[in-house]
Amino acid sequence: RDKAARAFAARRSVIERIGLPQVRRYRLNLLAQEERHFFEQLENRAYLELYSHRHNESLKMAIPSTFEACRSKKVLCPLVFG
Repeated sequence: RDKAARAFAARRSVIERIGLPQVRRYRLNLLAQEERHFFEQLENRAYLELYSHRHNESLKMAIPSTFEACRSKKVLCPLVFG
């Protein structure tokens, strides 16, 4: 997250120094859209990882033998990935 924020800040600073004012505004708008999209995707991924981890933990508690059997054979558990 911090690394991405620094990268966007660096790109913004370069855009602010080069080109005509109209071109700079256009490029800054594109960068702002890209930045919003990137951080939205990052939040979505974090939510999905958290949710899937909690879901897997609850399955381990509910059906430990099936989950462990799938895990020991290193195959996808049909209960999780149905």
